This record gives sequence, C-alpha cells and structure tokens, in this order.
Amino acid sequence: NIGATPLFIASQNAHLKVITALIEAGAAIDQATKDGCTPIYIASCKGHAPIVQVLIDAGARTAELMFKGQSPLHIASARGHLACVKILTGFRPNPPVWTTFLA
Repeated sequence: NIGATPLFIASQNAHLKVITALIEAGAAIDQATKDGCTPIYIASCKGHAPIVQVLIDAGARTAELMFKGQSPLHIASARGHLACVKILTGFRPNPPVWTTFLA
C-alpha cells in the first residue's frame, strides 16, 4: 500500500468525471502517497494535460519538490509532455517556486 488516495488513482488514470466529483466532495488536492507523489505530479508524469488543468484550477500546489526531488514541471519536461509543460508554466506557481529554494 503506497497510500494512494482515490483522487491520486483517478488522476493517474485520467478519469476526469471521477476527479471532478472527488474535488466537489472535498477531496484533499495535495495529499501525497508515501513516496511523495501528489495527484498533480502523477498527472504531469503521465501527460494528462486536462487533469493537470483541473487540479490547478482546484488549487493544487505545483512548485513543491515531490517524488525524487522533482516538481510536476520537472517530470512533465523530462517525459516530453509539452501540453502539461505549457499548462504548468502558464500561471504563477503557488507557492512561488523561488520560496522552495529559500526555505
């Protein structure tokens, strides 16, 4: 058991309707697995751009370093998921990315 939540699993598998229902029901947007993966991280890793957008719109954090010291932008870039990269770079991170390195 890696501690995956229903939102994490739905994000991993790009189940948009399930994700929307879970968010509306109050699912924890940023709850990570035991190894540090969040729903937005796994969606970015898999190249699920519409899911990344929905999670951002719901307030998901994007600038934190997560699994193996990578952010969602890092993993999307490394995997060549251009649509995710465009979404992740098209808004102001929350919290700002520079605060991650100043802490």
